[in-house]
Parts: sequence; C-alpha cells; structure tokens
Amino acid sequence: MNRANAEGGVLGREIEAKIEGFDYSDLKKVANATQKLLNIDKVSAILTTWSEDTEIVVPLATSAGVPLITVAAGARGITARSPILFRVWPSDEGFVRKEVEYALKNGKKRAAMIVGQSAYFLSLSEITTELWSAKTGSKPSVQEVSPTESDFGSVLTKIRAGGYDVLFMRVALEQMGNLLLQAHKHKLNILLIGRQTSDSSSVLDVAKETAEGLIFPAYELASGEFIKIYRTAYNEEPGPAAEYAFDAVNLLLLAISRAGTTDGPKIVEQLYAVRDFAGASGIITFNSNRDRETKPVILKRIEAGKGVDLIE
Repeated sequence: MNRANAEGGVLGREIEAKIEGFDYSDLKKVANATQKLLNIDKVSAILTTWSEDTEIVVPLATSAGVPLITVAAGARGITARSPILFRVWPSDEGFVRKEVEYALKNGKKRAAMIVGQSAYFLSLSEITTELWSAKTGSKPSVQEVSPTESDFGSVLTKIRAGGYDVLFMRVALEQMGNLLLQAHKHKLNILLIGRQTSDSSSVLDVAKETAEGLIFPAYELASGEFIKIYRTAYNEEPGPAAEYAFDAVNLLLLAISRAGTTDGPKIVEQLYAVRDFAGASGIITFNSNRDRETKPVILKRIEAGKGVDLIE
C-alpha cells in the first residue's frame, strides 16, 4: 500500500490499512477484531489470511455488505459461504490429489493421517479420505489432535502398531517440527507427507535432520520481481503466501479504481470481472464460484535442510 500511496493512492485518496492480529488458541479475537473493523473503522473491504479466520469473518462481513478477499484460505468450498468472498489462493484439493497420486505410485497401500482440529486441516482430511478411498477402496486411519497439541506420542504409537506405510501430516507449521522429531523417536520408518511450506524455518529449525526426506506439495514460486521488491522493503525473504497477499491488495485497489467508488456492491462487481490479472503469484482469473482458477502443483522433498523440487 505504501507504493500505491506514493503513486497517488486510489480515487485521489490515500489508502489506510487497519491491521488486527489473532492466534489459533483464541479465535474469538477474530470476531472482536472484525466487529471493530466494520463498526468503528468503517472499512471498505477486509482481507483475511487462513481458512480459520476466514470462516469467522465471513458471516459478519457479509451481513454488513463488506467485500472479502482471502489471501491463503485453502479449504475446499470456502467461497460458497458468501457471494462477496473471493480468494487468490487456489483450493488445496490440487495439493491432496498430487500427494495421493505420489503415495500410490510408490506402492503405498495403507494410509494414516494426523489432523489438526481446524477448518483447514479437517477439509484436507475430508478430501484425502475421499480420494484415497476412491483409489484403493479403503479409508485412511484419521487421528485428530488439538491445534495446540505438542505431544504426539500416543497417536504415533497407534500408527506404528497399525502397520501403515504412509502418513499424511495435516497440522500447523508450529506443530510440524515437533511431530517430525517424535516420528523419528518412535522409529516411524514410513513415507511422511507434510503440508505446503513444510520447508519453512519454523519447521526446519525444530525438526533439523529428522525432516530429511519429507515430501510436501507446493505451487510455483513467486515472480523474481516480487522477491526483489520484498527483499528491498523488508531485508528478508518473503514468507508463505506473501505474494498472494500482495496480489490481494492490488486486486482490491484495481477493483476500487475501476468501480470509481468504495461502495461494496460496485467493488464486488469489479472483482467478478477480473480476468488474466498478472499478479506476483501468477495469472489470476476468478471463476463463477469466486475461486482462483487452479495453479499447477509440484512436489518437493527436504534434502540437506532445504526443500528441493522432486523429480518424479
């Protein structure tokens, strides 16, 4: 937004961003923050981050008629919750399909999942169960854990005793490092499949060498130009979904500019009309469900402490 304001803002006015934080241990803060944004700050639109906060924001913003763009909510069907919710991150069903295909191609027959009890991970669990069952005729074993769980000993013991040969790890990044450490301690010598951004420092700094060989899905990298801009602005590498947040802001500003107003219905109308927007995360077109049309999925593997493209 600083760049946009330096270029004159939008509709001749400076753009003001109101930022409210939250954490997974207390999602009630999301509802309170949303009420503040709507009733006190009187915002023209709201950007959400993940599936968990999006689910809470949607009914409140929709009731107020305030447009929504979610940056990185990957849960299947989340845009069906509101006709004024758009997302720049594709549904992560593509991730799951790629993971399941890889496991089956490598001869895996018995699947288990450790699933965090949140909207996003439960969505991934549902999709995995559907795809695995359709391909094999049997359902994966599902072990649900709290979003803040740090001791996975009991579920890992069950998985090892059950003779499973692949484990899909559907948990928060803050849990992944501990889960990998404990899987190694329990000698769980089976195929481990993580979540997107499993090569982040929050995972690898904890898991260290126990992350070696972990398979995880990813979308293609952000544009080189965006990475340069980010490094210059923040003196660090862009984190997960940074380019999607950049694109969400720019799409919103474009919609307001084309609408000629900050009126919610007019902004929504222009977002519906988005076609072939050249974003930092690639070309963006919203389909009839206000979902971004999917991007190609690749698989990566942790090698020498880094995520590298997997050559299949």
